Amino acid sequence: MTTLTLIVQWCHIVAALLWAGGAATLDFVVTPILDRLPDEQARPVGSRLVGRATVFFSVTAGAAITFGVLRGTVFGPIRSVEALGSPYGVTWCAALVLAVALAFVGTFGVGRAAEDFYAGPSRRGASGRPSSMDRSVAQRRLRLWSRVQLVGFGVILVGMVLMAEVFG
Repeated sequence: MTTLTLIVQWCHIVAALLWAGGAATLDFVVTPILDRLPDEQARPVGSRLVGRATVFFSVTAGAAITFGVLRGTVFGPIRSVEALGSPYGVTWCAALVLAVALAFVGTFGVGRAAEDFYAGPSRRGASGRPSSMDRSVAQRRLRLWSRVQLVGFGVILVGMVLMAEVFG
């Protein structure tokens, strides 16, 4: 393995760990803490967190996907369209499709649900006050999308192990 291949592989691994680990930390540590705070405390913190998390996850997801593509193709065994039909190639394609899908789940599922959940009164309708039903629906959506994302990360991890240990 060349030095450049090793660098690309580790950049891919670190970006993927930050992406999945950040999502797990938000899901299992930060969100439960914010859920227990009163709305007037949770909203400003949650809103700032959503803004910061959006940038963080855009960068880490983009880097993980980009370095994964490079690691499989330029620095890996996929050098032709025929190689995509190999067990490694099929697993690599499945992981790529799932990773892109998870980036969309993060942005349009988790991200939008978090924005709705932590939205201030100005985003909550004409009355200016959120109803408990609106807030509980947003909370359920946020939890659902977060869990979908974490299951997807688990499936990708299995694929990465298969590519490295079984097909690699």
